[in-house]
Amino acid sequence: MQASEASRPSALAPSAERLRAAGLRPTAARVGVLEVMATHGAAFATAAELCRCLLQRGARASGGTIYRAIHDLELHGLLLRVPDRSRRSLYRLRVHTDPPGTLQVVCHRTGRTLTIVEPALADHLASILQEIGFDAAGQTLTICLDPDRNAPGVHGDGPRW
Repeated sequence: MQASEASRPSALAPSAERLRAAGLRPTAARVGVLEVMATHGAAFATAAELCRCLLQRGARASGGTIYRAIHDLELHGLLLRVPDRSRRSLYRLRVHTDPPGTLQVVCHRTGRTLTIVEPALADHLASILQEIGFDAAGQTLTICLDPDRNAPGVHGDGPRW
């Protein structure tokens, strides 16, 4: 057995443990997506970029399998998904489980993320959302900001809703 083969199971252990803790079976595609996202750090990536990275690494999975793995990871709270300006989904590894009352504020231009833990504000926003048909109780709310959208001379002087 080569040294790289001996170290491979322990290298996969953190990803596999995160998947099991989230209630997911550690498939090759799910572990692969987590590993690629770990190399991205705080940067966001599209599903197509993640798929390309996995296939370049020699993953033996179809694009559909990789996309399903990304969806599963997002659904179980391991990936954070935000839309970009053109409504494509961007993904980033969620490095921890957010405490109740967490808000994520994400800048579209820079990808910078601010985490705010303010249960009263989160509950208030969740109640407003519930009034219009969204069930956001107990979930992390993500607010996406587009600093260019309200820049003078770009889209007028005020917000466009």
